Amino acid sequence: MLDETRWPTLPDVPTLVEMGYPSLVASAWFGLVAPKGTPEELIMDMNKAINAAHADPSVQEKLAKLGAKPMPGSAKDFGIFIQSERDQWLPVVKETGVKAD
Repeated sequence: MLDETRWPTLPDVPTLVEMGYPSLVASAWFGLVAPKGTPEELIMDMNKAINAAHADPSVQEKLAKLGAKPMPGSAKDFGIFIQSERDQWLPVVKETGVKAD
C-alpha cells in the first residue's frame, strides 16, 4: 500500500513527502499469497472472503487500532502491486547490497 496521506491514528506525524522527500513513498504492508499452481477457483474464493472481511466494520475497527487499513481488491491487482514494490525496491537492494539473514 502506497500512501501519501497521514495516518488517522498519527495525525501529527508528517509523511515523507511532507518532510521533503517527494519521490520516497513507502509503507509497510502485508497480504496473503498462494503457491504457484493453486487452483484459480480457490484463489477467487479466498479473495472473496478477504474482501468480505475488509468490508466488516468490526474488522476495520480492529485494523485501525493497529494502525492498519484494509485495501480490498482482486488477486490480480495485488499481484500488480507486489510487482510494483519489487520494481521500486530491487534497485535499492542492489545498490546498497542489503541482505536478508
